Amino acid sequence: MASLTYITNSSGGHLDMALDLMQKTQASIRQCQCKVAHGADLESTRATAESARKALEQVQRDLRGVSDTEIQRDLRILQRDYACLMNRIKCAARRQPQIAPIPDSLPPKRESRSYLHFPQVKFVLKASRPEYEDRVYELRDLLERHGLLDLLRVEFKEGEGDSSPEVHFHHSTYEILGFLRYDFPEICRYCSVGYTCSRVSPLGLVGAHRVARSSSVEDSLSAEQKALIEKAERYFRDLGSKALPVKCTTNEASLAVDEELLKEVFVSKGFDGLFIGEAHQQVVAKKFLCDNLKVMKSMGVTTLFLENISYDTMQRLLDEYFASSSDTMPTLLKRRLIDMGLLNSLDTRYDYLALVQAAKAAGIRIVALDTTVCHTGKPYRLDPIPRLTMLNYIAEKIIRHEKGPGKYVALMGGDHISSHRPADKPYIPGVADLCRCPTLAIEESVLLPWERVNYDIPHHDYEYVVNFYLKRPKPK
Repeated sequence: MASLTYITNSSGGHLDMALDLMQKTQASIRQCQCKVAHGADLESTRATAESARKALEQVQRDLRGVSDTEIQRDLRILQRDYACLMNRIKCAARRQPQIAPIPDSLPPKRESRSYLHFPQVKFVLKASRPEYEDRVYELRDLLERHGLLDLLRVEFKEGEGDSSPEVHFHHSTYEILGFLRYDFPEICRYCSVGYTCSRVSPLGLVGAHRVARSSSVEDSLSAEQKALIEKAERYFRDLGSKALPVKCTTNEASLAVDEELLKEVFVSKGFDGLFIGEAHQQVVAKKFLCDNLKVMKSMGVTTLFLENISYDTMQRLLDEYFASSSDTMPTLLKRRLIDMGLLNSLDTRYDYLALVQAAKAAGIRIVALDTTVCHTGKPYRLDPIPRLTMLNYIAEKIIRHEKGPGKYVALMGGDHISSHRPADKPYIPGVADLCRCPTLAIEESVLLPWERVNYDIPHHDYEYVVNFYLKRPKPK
């Protein structure tokens, strides 16, 4: 602490009293820190800390006009020590066992529904270094303050021994960041570790994706994906010639009229489904659907399958939205759909949110056609083969389970709907070939060179076959 020997001020008595109070406040703060460290009663510690706060405020008022650099330095140290004390008290309070209140009444049971079960993936955040552990608690406090713990299905795991405290989200990185980055940027800073969790967040937290049943293994997601790829390759190999493109053609006149083309597929040929391939950054395929959903409904279509929405995390929210008489969409689902449109720079008239809303208005149910395991990890653009293998296998399982008695349409990236023969890799059947349905590729009539990404990838030696191909102008 500062000593009175280096002070020269006309109001020496007043300054002496301020410095004396400063020393007493410092001693009080240190006493509180010792109590917290030894697990003393928090109520008495809080009372002492509150007295220290009032004394600190008085010291700040008394020294407001003092320009001595050493005194101001000691004052800043005192302020820092007090802030550190309060943070320690908060951490100690969290570690105390909490008794959950008994609810007055239990929520009504929802109607049971059969869902496919996929490996549950957690996005886990923890401190990259021991000195950042307090920020894990800060993140949890922010989530609780904004009422996001239940919405984002957050679990908090206390650190034991040498292990760090952890925040567990039962969603993947792209869903969490898509929700937080626009409405809660102050929380997003804690979670921004990149979609592949390859770097540390700006606030010193590091992330990892874990499969829930093997939460102690950091690379459990990679192991799960490897097992899924091996299972899919065996399945494709056993199918052999049973997964080949179907034959379905029509004349040029039918291609020019959407209703005639749909009638050819669903009425004349009697197919149960139609697979539409798109480039995700274009809106023409989504506009085609928005314009023709009611026509499809009249032909018996009851389900629309969409890629890039995770079945394991979002399907219950989709079913909740479509079962409700209200147009209000669950918050997490709505933000995910908006984020999908923003990431692809889509016209909001025909983005994913508009498509889902139009499907509800037409009475056609939406089913998610992706999973967290398929959509998390190495970026698709770096190596598309693993995702093609996993998603094509999973998508067929979801479609066969969810299609019901009616007809269906699936909107996917163009790479997924038809078969591929990558060089030195096993044959990958398209989802349409697995489901024995025709394919329709729709793209914009005028494309920039870098936009043509889904229909021709010669460096992988893909075989790409579609039954119908449409070029449509970009909506004005």
